[in-house]
Amino acid sequence: MEDLVAQALKAAAVAGLQPGQFWELTPHELRLFLAGAADRERARYRRAVWAAWHQAGFARAKRMPSLTTVLDRVDGRKPRRMSPDDQLRMITMLNNAFGGEDRRKGQAHGR
Repeated sequence: MEDLVAQALKAAAVAGLQPGQFWELTPHELRLFLAGAADRERARYRRAVWAAWHQAGFARAKRMPSLTTVLDRVDGRKPRRMSPDDQLRMITMLNNAFGGEDRRKGQAHGR
């Protein structure tokens, strides 16, 4: 069985410390450094799992959401809700832009 110092030095090397840095740390500082390195690796793993899960979901999606929509959700931003009047103005504008005709019956068309 390896002695405690050799185990600690090996763990420090795995966490990215150089031997000189290892010997400058107290056992308490080393323990904190290793705990931080473990947290960093756990966060990296969680990001990889998150990305793989979303990639699999996107692969099965019938319609791919826009990148802006996905990134807004990641950033915690909620999608902008349009009022019914705003929706009607947008549809009217698109209809006019593409040369469509207004087929509504019995309603005022000039909102």
